Amino acid sequence: MSLYDDASLIAYPSGYKEDKIYSIKPTDGSGDLTFSRASSATRVNEQGLIEESPVNKLTYSEDFSNAAWIKLNLSITANSSTSPDGTQNSTLVVPNATVGNRLIVNNTVNNLKTNSVFLKKKEIEYVKLGNASATVVVNLSNGTLSKSSDSTNDYSIESYGNEWYRVSIYNKTATSYQIQFFFGVDSSGANIATNGTDGLYIWGAQLNSGSTAKTYFPTTDRLNVPRIDYSNGCGSLLLEPQRTNLYLNSEPTANENASGNISYVTADFGLGFSNYVLFGDNSVARYRYGGTCAASTEYTISAFIKMDSGLTPMSGSAATDDFTFVVGGVVVSSGYVTQYFSNGIYRVSATVTSGTSNLGNNGILKYPYQTDNGFKVVGWQIEAGSYSTSYIISNSGTTTTRLADTSSTTGLSSVVNSTEGVLYAEISALADDGTSRDISINDGTSSNYVRISLSNASANIEYNVVVGGSTQASGLSAITQTDLNKIALKYKLNDFALWVNGVEVLTDSSGSTFSASTLTNLSYNRGTGVNPFYGNCQNLMVFPSVLTDEQLTDLTGTVQTSFNSLALSLGYTIL
Repeated sequence: MSLYDDASLIAYPSGYKEDKIYSIKPTDGSGDLTFSRASSATRVNEQGLIEESPVNKLTYSEDFSNAAWIKLNLSITANSSTSPDGTQNSTLVVPNATVGNRLIVNNTVNNLKTNSVFLKKKEIEYVKLGNASATVVVNLSNGTLSKSSDSTNDYSIESYGNEWYRVSIYNKTATSYQIQFFFGVDSSGANIATNGTDGLYIWGAQLNSGSTAKTYFPTTDRLNVPRIDYSNGCGSLLLEPQRTNLYLNSEPTANENASGNISYVTADFGLGFSNYVLFGDNSVARYRYGGTCAASTEYTISAFIKMDSGLTPMSGSAATDDFTFVVGGVVVSSGYVTQYFSNGIYRVSATVTSGTSNLGNNGILKYPYQTDNGFKVVGWQIEAGSYSTSYIISNSGTTTTRLADTSSTTGLSSVVNSTEGVLYAEISALADDGTSRDISINDGTSSNYVRISLSNASANIEYNVVVGGSTQASGLSAITQTDLNKIALKYKLNDFALWVNGVEVLTDSSGSTFSASTLTNLSYNRGTGVNPFYGNCQNLMVFPSVLTDEQLTDLTGTVQTSFNSLALSLGYTIL
């Protein structure tokens, strides 16, 4: 018997899809959490690269009947054949008998991308794929392409078994194009007559950044996709507040307003960025944008920086520092925060209150007495707030907003024991910023809940058990909120305790609990949306009965860095 077996719910952040975070236990899906953000976002993936979430920039990637796809002179039938993922949701495309363009096209998308799609022959063996600049013809009988590259595109094809092929096109030069699938063509791509009944299968269209097709990710509206973030080396569910990047172009373009020895480079910066700004040696340079800060407002500015000389950003005295930030007309010369990524790349941030004038003056300033070889910068971000959040891509000439992450689940009366149990979380805060961030099991009201809170009392953790609006147990203990902490709250009649990182830090031997089936929800807030949890959650578990002191010591004593280590620590056999 292991602690894994004792848990009634384990929400280790491993599997997810749009709108949902899968729980490992229970296995019937009743413990899965819903998720919402209603906007795109970014994360740090397993390879340490910054990528959009989801990677697939297309909406309705398997629903070609949706208005996101323009259809011309053909018919489509959904759920017609088994797709490469084993589901019965591929689409049959039958071109009309009339000779002419018979196509499916997606709306125009900006920036350099790779588009891909899965195809399978039924009766028709040829299909033409393309964009605004070039096309390729696919032979679905033998899995060959009419070309492998041209001046603007690279093409590839890969077999996925059961006669399915994935075809990819990487556009090397265009900044705006449409994804086009032409049907009713011959081996040269010319339109030919068809009988109006023969067709082929299509499934899983994707558009992703980079020069290769990434692992396919299905989308509908593509907005509510959870982020498993690897910034700290292990996967954690990332939940953040709403923030807006005030930079109009967070990645450089040649028409940016800048002065001094600056060059714009289209080359690999690292971390998934394909361009950057190079600040040259001994330059007096300020990088600006067209937006404006509000007066006398707290902002955090950040950017990804790589020092050509191999120096660490902001590591020395004023005479050897490599640059300073400028926010709303204010020069920032202290209070920097650096996060190292890889290959000499740091994300550097600073928080400052803007001035009352020169509010459009924002960016990076390099002083003239510098003697190093310069530095590369990309991913500018200015956001209202006391700390930096994940990178918000803002390249459309306007400010860009990432909405807040929310997650919860209901209907857990068979999973949660209201009379006794343990709520366990492996969490860290984004910052110790004086706000309360709660995780709770509750009844959806403010009257009944068990909560763990990274408290608004600075550098503290708090717990509360509230029954019928009356607090039965509570406590406050010191903690480093931004560290990953393993926390367990035990609740039972006249027996309450909080364990943190292997130590029992708070106890209470007087208080009642709930009547049966009172607690039915699990929420990354107090239960009514109050005090949303913003931070990282590496694991979340519910136990339907109290654990012994020895079990609580084991449960909270060692921070696990992977699902395998977690499973082994709990005595679970990995198959």
